[in-house]
Amino acid sequence: MTLTEEEKYELKTLIMVALEDVVDPELGVDIVNLGLVYNIEISDNGVVNIKMTLTAIGCPLGELIATAVKEKLSSLDDRIKDINLEITFDPPWNPKMVTEKGRKMLEKNFGYDVIGNLISSYES
Repeated sequence: MTLTEEEKYELKTLIMVALEDVVDPELGVDIVNLGLVYNIEISDNGVVNIKMTLTAIGCPLGELIATAVKEKLSSLDDRIKDINLEITFDPPWNPKMVTEKGRKMLEKNFGYDVIGNLISSYES
């Protein structure tokens, strides 16, 4: 089976939506809106390659998050034949990568503008 470009686009969209269900347990916000997913490529034969990061090198929950990603996608669609997940710190995550939705979720969870405070500390 060879996927068309249209099918790959559709599958990538399904994957991004599904990854919004994978939540960083420490922050209570999904990995998409935290800006942790850098790239998703889908080969013609249905192999999904995901490049993502964590909020910090040595994150104790990294393995848990990686497992959750693979479990979420493994039964998402029959066109997904395999999942390769690469955790990278190049570039390193920074708070400016959080989406507006993620920022609002963090503010709701913690009661203040977490990202605004982090950005200030990164810039000083």
